[in-house]
Amino acid sequence: MLDIVVNNYLIFFKTSFLEVFFVFLEVFYVVLLYIFIGGVFMYDKFYILRNKFEMIKGMGWVKSLRRGSTGIGYTFESLLGKEEDSYSLPDFNGVEIKTHRRFSKSNICLFNYNPVGESSYELMRLYNYYGYMSIKDKGVKVLNTSVYCDWIRDVGINYKFCLKIDYDNKKVFLVVFDRLGNFIEKKSFWEFSTLRDKLYSKMEYLAYIEAYNKFSSGIEYFKYNDIKFYKLRDFNTFIDLLNRDKIRVTFKVGVYTSGPRSGEINSHGTSFSIKSSDLELLYEPIFI
Repeated sequence: MLDIVVNNYLIFFKTSFLEVFFVFLEVFYVVLLYIFIGGVFMYDKFYILRNKFEMIKGMGWVKSLRRGSTGIGYTFESLLGKEEDSYSLPDFNGVEIKTHRRFSKSNICLFNYNPVGESSYELMRLYNYYGYMSIKDKGVKVLNTSVYCDWIRDVGINYKFCLKIDYDNKKVFLVVFDRLGNFIEKKSFWEFSTLRDKLYSKMEYLAYIEAYNKFSSGIEYFKYNDIKFYKLRDFNTFIDLLNRDKIRVTFKVGVYTSGPRSGEINSHGTSFSIKSSDLELLYEPIFI
């Protein structure tokens, strides 16, 4: 009787073990297939974008389709066949495109995200409280300043701003001081979770494009010269670079001084940006 019980138990154990083993193999196969297909599709998008870039590069000097700093990106995306939009999604099949003038020292904008706090529109509260008179446009109140963690910056002549990372509560705070360095408030903040979502939803994969530029008869021309592909390292790296002042936060709020909207608030929001020379601290290269 005991032999029968033992044999039945062994048969059951072997059968259960084999079932679990085959289920594991099936799951493992699906995961590998997903990774492989996902990787193939992503690299396929890189190849498609590179081929389109080479066609645009072959055009040589092209006339800017828009005046000003945004002309380089608008012109390239127009040649790419992409319509302008304000979506918080990547530009080209999961890949965000960033264009940069070859010798420009301007930062690369990663994404825009206004702080939250005690007001339903916290950026405007900061503008109303801490905005200052523009030197360029007399009588116009602005809030145009870049903010860092380890560098307390003047905001006009009456206030100072800096950032403070609260790792325990997973928030990045804006700290405000008076011109003598006395603490005023720490009410405005960005949550880690939203910063992570912003970063991964738009900037996980990046195509960085450089172009030469020149002016002729007051019109700018571009010669798109080089393209590089990158993958975001991780969110912890982003926070670390923010703490090390490699990533900055910029407020840009002013007033329209001409045209039909003259006198109205002109807000470009709050941007998180990085120098092109520091880009590979945040991203790892993808070689195509």
